Amino acid sequence: MEWEKIWSKRVPGYGRCIYCGSDGGIEGLRDEHVIPFALGGDVVIEGGSCRDCERKISPVDTHLGRSVYGHHRIHVDAPTRNPKERPSSLPANFTVMGNDIALELPIKDHPYSLVLPVWGDAGFLRGAPIDSPFPETFYQAYHWLPPNMRETLKLTSDEDYRIWASGRVDTALFARGLAKIAYCNIVMRFGLDGFRPLALQALILGSFSGIPYFVGTDLKEPPARFGREALHTVQFTELEARPGNLKLWVCAIRLFAHSGAGKHGMPIYHVIAGAPKLSPCSL
Repeated sequence: MEWEKIWSKRVPGYGRCIYCGSDGGIEGLRDEHVIPFALGGDVVIEGGSCRDCERKISPVDTHLGRSVYGHHRIHVDAPTRNPKERPSSLPANFTVMGNDIALELPIKDHPYSLVLPVWGDAGFLRGAPIDSPFPETFYQAYHWLPPNMRETLKLTSDEDYRIWASGRVDTALFARGLAKIAYCNIVMRFGLDGFRPLALQALILGSFSGIPYFVGTDLKEPPARFGREALHTVQFTELEARPGNLKLWVCAIRLFAHSGAGKHGMPIYHVIAGAPKLSPCSL
């Protein structure tokens, strides 16, 4: 299937929370961003989540928007609710000739790194037990260095320096964020009752620990970036898990698909997003 761009869409809700089925009670239902707004997400499921589920998911969205992609989204000028509050400068830490220094630099002069976790295929695809922990995690690192860095630091061509990366990546929170994106997309594709979600809702809400069983990524170097208009993209494929029996929907996700370094774009992650509904004759 083709890669689909995730942008500029509002989808009518279903009268209940897409995660727990609640009608929202006295607090009602809230619009659910398929991708966190902090990452430029502008696709919304109207009335998609209740207040309780929103609270449980909030740490996931915050981790993606601030800890993981915080500096990157500012550098690529991802949309924000409060453009007037977007910083015009960012901190950077250096070691220059053995001395540690901290500078506040304008965005155009600010060096930064984006570090993303990769850990191999989802456990289901590897035949791992459902409760297996994350396998060894590696990291794809992307760096941007402004051409005037030596001038900014007032260094000669012989003087050396080191830039220290900032930010923190919690692989479990990161993977829960990917699961949420996949789940929202499959809901938009088939409707809330049009597929079997397996354990994805519990995984997203943090009540199921088998995250790496459903979420994974390729350990190979990622392919080239997509076109500049492709901010975030998804791709659905149907996987026959057992010949003639179980079929699964697998959602591939590429965040900031238009970004990358050299010949490599951002990693492509995959989530086992659900399964087709069983027909009456197969029950």
